[in-house]
This record gives sequence, C-alpha cells and structure tokens, in this order.
Amino acid sequence: MLWQDVLVARRQEHARIAAATAEAFAIAPQDVVVVNDLEETLVRVTPSTRLLVQRTLTGGDFPMLLSVYVLDRLIEQRLADRIVAMAHLQRLSQALGAALLVSDETPPGDEEELLIQPQGTVERILLNAGDLDRDEYRIARGLASVAARIPV
Repeated sequence: MLWQDVLVARRQEHARIAAATAEAFAIAPQDVVVVNDLEETLVRVTPSTRLLVQRTLTGGDFPMLLSVYVLDRLIEQRLADRIVAMAHLQRLSQALGAALLVSDETPPGDEEELLIQPQGTVERILLNAGDLDRDEYRIARGLASVAARIPV
C-alpha cells in the first residue's frame, strides 16, 4: 500500500534513505528496500521486507521524491493514526537531516502542503503552481504553523 509521497529538500543515496527510514520506523535497515524503479522490486523485495521506498529525482527546492510503500500490516495499522504518522515523518526528516514536504490531507488543505523541518516543526505552505508542470517543487509562501513539535 502506498502510504505517502514525500518530497525531500536534499538528494540522498539509497543506503542513507534505507538507514533513515529504518530509524524513523524503529525497524532493522535490512527490512527497508530502496529502488529507483518499481520493476526492481521483483528481485529486491523479500518476504521480510516491511517498507519499500521508491526514489525519484525531481527539481526545485525539493529535488527528491520518496514514495513510501508499507508492506507490513502492523506498521500500516499504526500509520492509520494521523499523530503517529506525523511523528514518523518528523523522525524521517530528522534522520535525513532535510526538510520534507507532504500533502496536507486536512481541510482546507486541497492545495496546501506540510513542510516538516528536521527539528520537528510543521508549517503549511503553498507551492509555486507554475513550476509544477516541470516537475519542480518550489515554495511560493508559508501560511502558518499547524502543529506543535511532536516529541520524537
């Protein structure tokens, strides 16, 4: 199941993504598989794989997109809780040492994104719509802080 598309403010190598994802979810690094193309999953995913991360390079302020797929029922159940999901994203941002950008699923969030900083702060922002056609993600402006830092 695709859990979240996460834009990252800095490109990272596969090993760093796997280690940071494992740290954020408190699982073993070998339980995380990072691929560039989903076709790679045919040979890389095993029955013990708990998270699959597809890395796609993009442009703009967020030059990397991570599509996080949950292959573990227990993790999937935990992520159903929005507060728990946000805590995992905050830990991932901290582990990667980079800001993350995710869709805001709460009203009025149709066009808004959540910017998660490595220190745990979360802010609603808008992207520059003109850049999206070129798969470039640039912040147009911040709107407001939406959540206190959740302890990680």
